[in-house]
Amino acid sequence: MLNRILFQSRLSECMDERASVENALKAYAEGFDYSRKSVDIATEVHCASY
Repeated sequence: MLNRILFQSRLSECMDERASVENALKAYAEGFDYSRKSVDIATEVHCASY
């Protein structure tokens, strides 16, 4: 019984850790996408000025 409780808590810790890693990766990917869009906009503005 005690082993099962320990296993459950260990499992939920792993799930939390995995979720935080996934969130961090998602935020990083969104940030990367955002910076890429701003580069695209800057390029468009630069090309339009010629």
